[in-house]
Parts: sequence; C-alpha cells; structure tokens
Amino acid sequence: MNNHQLKIRKILTSFGMFSFILAASNIDVYSRNLQKNKSFIIKKSTEAELPSSNFYQENFVDTYLVDNLEDANSDSDANVLISEIVIEGWEDHPEGRKLELAAYDSMSIKPGSIVNNQILKQNLDSIYASGWFSGVKFKAEDGPLGVKLVVKIIPNPILQQITIKPSNTIITQKFVNKIFDEYYGSTLNLNELQDNINTIKQWYEDQGYSIARVAGPKRISENGNVQLNIDEGIVSEIQIRFIGADEKVRKGKTKEWVIRRELQTNSGMVFNRKTLESDIKRLYATSLFNDIKVSLKPNSQNSKQIIIALDISEQRTGSLTGGVGFSNSAGIFGQLGLKESNAFGRAWSTD
Repeated sequence: MNNHQLKIRKILTSFGMFSFILAASNIDVYSRNLQKNKSFIIKKSTEAELPSSNFYQENFVDTYLVDNLEDANSDSDANVLISEIVIEGWEDHPEGRKLELAAYDSMSIKPGSIVNNQILKQNLDSIYASGWFSGVKFKAEDGPLGVKLVVKIIPNPILQQITIKPSNTIITQKFVNKIFDEYYGSTLNLNELQDNINTIKQWYEDQGYSIARVAGPKRISENGNVQLNIDEGIVSEIQIRFIGADEKVRKGKTKEWVIRRELQTNSGMVFNRKTLESDIKRLYATSLFNDIKVSLKPNSQNSKQIIIALDISEQRTGSLTGGVGFSNSAGIFGQLGLKESNAFGRAWSTD
C-alpha cells in the first residue's frame, strides 16, 4: 500500500499537479528534500482565463509549470491502482451536483483503474475539454481501501449576462441576447460560448462584413458577466492610384472625384465586401478603366481600422476617325471625327 502511495505521488508530481515531499525521520533529510522539490501550482483565482482561439491549449488553464525532481520523473511511467475517486470543489455551486457528474463522466479513470502519467494527463485534458471548469488539479491521499485520487475542480460561474463592446456596433445587444437567452441562468460552458461566438461571426460574414472580429474576454469574473469585444473593421481611408501598362504608378487622366462618386464605400464606414464589390462593378460600367485591383492594408495608427487601396488602369477613351470622298456636285471632300468618352477627365462624352 505504501509503495502504491509513493508511486502515485511521483506520477502526479512529474505530471505537475502537486508537490512531492519525501518525508524522512531525520529533519535534515526532510529539509533537503523540501528545498530540492518544486511544486506545480494551479492558481485558484476569482477570475478564469478565457482564450481567443483554443480554450484548452493557450491561456484558459491558469497554471504555472516548473521543473520537477529527476527521481520523481524516473517513476513517471509507473502503473498505480486507484481504489477511490473523490471530486471536490462543486459543493457551493448552484449546479454543483451536475458539475460533479460532468467531471466524473469526463474521466476514463474509475475506481479499480490502473493509472500512469499519460493517463492522468489525458483525463485532465478531458475534464477541461468538457468546458465546465476553469481549474482542475489532482491529489493522491491515503484511503481506507488504498490510494484515493482527489480531483479538485473550479467550476465556471452561472452565466448572467453577455454584453458587447463597443455598444454602437452594427449587431445589436437585442440580437446577441436572443442568441444567448437559453443559456442565461445556467453554468457557463466554454464550448457553448465559443459556438455562439461563431454564430455571431457567421452573421457578420453573411451580411458582408467579412473582416469583423469577435473575441471573448480575457477573463471571466465570478459574477457571470461576459463581455464580447467586437472589431468590425472601420474604413479609415480610400487610396486611389493610377497604374500604367508597365505596372508603375503614374498620373491619371480621370479626376479622382469621378471615381469616388461611384463608391458607396466611404471613410468612417464599416467595411463591407458586398458593397465594395458593387462599387467595383459600377467603376467598370463607366468603360473608363480596363483593370481595377483592390487591396486592404492595416492602418498603422489604429489597428481597428483599415485602408482600401484601389490600383486603377485606365483604358483608351478617345478615337479619331477620318475619310475622303468624291461627289459630282462637291467634288473631293474629307471627313474627320473625334469621339471622347472621358473629356477633361470628367467622364464627359463628345462626338
């Protein structure tokens, strides 16, 4: 029994879940071991980290990993029999019993299971992957039947409110509340939160706001209020350049205001892909241009804004016609015609 206890402690130490202190009868030996060992700490805070893209691989797990003892690592692959599993930390939560079962159901380890370092890590990942918890740690204790595995969980709070920032976004708070309405009053699940954030992103995409970004908060407070940060992508400037056949920038014939009057996209507006596509079609419809290249550039002064760059290649808009004829009444005569569809660069037509 004691051998099993030492093995499970070494496994958990090398896995980084609790401090392993080798007790000895001699106080000097105990002190030396205490100085040599470093612990893995799961920081229990009043707020939980929420990642931007991957809940379980980046910032959500609020932990700090340090190096452990070589002698502990030597038994990291040892197999130990678990006789009992106790889950703690759910008792004061309004939905505690549900969360206790969720943690237990997420684990492949059951009483009677033989575990090692790899199995413990897989079970830790599985508990986090359920989306219900902001903190988990394992601890081994002596039990009446052998080695008892204590699973300490920190549940997410009850979801009270979802708010959006800034408040003057195209998407409304009412629309967001409609998405999350069925989840208010129940425990916040990070998987469900991410799914609903994706729903908001898809709404923006469907409306043509293709560069809008929706991000969850870096931290979730215990009061259950969650703030979503939305960057819709404001157009700060529209730059127009004329490109020659040699792909070099040159001075254009067309007045810039002739181009801008065809654009519904303007500075200060939220970028919309569908609107810009319509703008480009109208520019081609003028028959003044044979090529228009569109590029988006970040605004170095404001990361939440973009610059639209239009590289425009003009086509020939004038034509000269002439002819010579003969008639009995007039004799020899000549004709000369000039046609221009962009006179003075103002899109005026002349015949």
